[in-house]
Amino acid sequence: ILAQVPLFRGSLSRVVMDSERAHATQGRKKVFHAFTQQRLKAWQPVFTPRRVTGVFVILAVICVGLGAWLLAASQSVVQYSAEYTDSLREQNITTLDLTVTETMTAPVFLYYQLEGFYQNHRRYVKSRDDFQLEGTEQSSFPVVESDVEPASSHACNPWVIVDGLVQYPCGLVARSVFNDSFHLFQKTTEGNFEPLQMDESAAAIAWDSDIEYKFTNADPYTIHSDGRAYEEVMNMWILERFPPEVCVWEGPAGSFAPMYPRMRRLSDSRLVPDCNYSSSTCNFTDVLGGEHHTICDAAAGFKRKPNPSGWGVENGHFIVWMRTAALPTFRKLYGKIDKDIEAGTTVRVHIANHFPLKAIEGKKFVVLSTSSVIGGRNDFLGLAYIVVGALCTFFALMFAVAHVQDISGRRAAKSGPDSSTQNS
Repeated sequence: ILAQVPLFRGSLSRVVMDSERAHATQGRKKVFHAFTQQRLKAWQPVFTPRRVTGVFVILAVICVGLGAWLLAASQSVVQYSAEYTDSLREQNITTLDLTVTETMTAPVFLYYQLEGFYQNHRRYVKSRDDFQLEGTEQSSFPVVESDVEPASSHACNPWVIVDGLVQYPCGLVARSVFNDSFHLFQKTTEGNFEPLQMDESAAAIAWDSDIEYKFTNADPYTIHSDGRAYEEVMNMWILERFPPEVCVWEGPAGSFAPMYPRMRRLSDSRLVPDCNYSSSTCNFTDVLGGEHHTICDAAAGFKRKPNPSGWGVENGHFIVWMRTAALPTFRKLYGKIDKDIEAGTTVRVHIANHFPLKAIEGKKFVVLSTSSVIGGRNDFLGLAYIVVGALCTFFALMFAVAHVQDISGRRAAKSGPDSSTQNS
């Protein structure tokens, strides 16, 4: 109504325009903010030659110092190794003598090293069933052939079912488990060899998380729905490799003889370890896979004891193997010695040599080593830091020389016209 009155028409128009202009200004303030327009205060360094030279000098000092420390720590590791790929005698026994020329301070670690074994192949790494290894819900993993349909899509493919039996554990990683064993003896001052105690327990050689969460044995006596026990329904081959009880040689080192679980036949003529898993006891034989019985007692130079590394999939050596390596040359921890080995000592290593690496042109080594604050011996990291420090030193000198030449050139250019004027 007021807009139709001539007296108020102009004033009302101005009010509306001022209101619209105020709203537009507020909108522009929101849009044209220092953050949205990238006008916030910032520090933009000017890389002058003097500053660049200083940065390279600082980096050189840090890298060379850190590299020298890492290299010194690596060089402090005392290590002895020997290859035994082709070293064999009767019953697949290899004997090596390692002469310690520098005192090895406890703890001393025993490793086996493989060369040319590709644990990093994609199909190899994926061929495993973690539900089967965990064993917490036995209904989650296959027990009989009908549980695996189709076998080609199972996690353990291509090694799931053999001769109609589900393999326990299945998969290529598990089936290729390292099966050499090491027995250490130390030469005394009298010239005799006595056993060198080594801790092979899972707690000493494997990751705590792997032991606690990833590996649990399936009970061989669990009854399946068809009325048969698991050891009859499945091929629990791992129980022969890692039984609940072992027979350890404690006689003279020169006549070392390994013992293996004795095998017995099931109703279908299949061989399984002759062990009682409730009492953790086994019968033994002196031939791998043999059915005859060999007495394991002190009179024969042997001693029975529970498997120090555990049995089945809970065995520490099996757990260590299942953590696959990234490179074709790798080491895996076998045991730990909690005593010093003095300089001049001879350590005799008896190896039950069964792992067939020669067929793929690979190599096997036994390694005795101490450790440092950075782990085992590896000079690469220290040398890499020193090389980077040397490059930083080179670039610092290059920039410094260029800067001096530039200053000299400028001074010559400034003094040139003045001297010509004075001469004239």
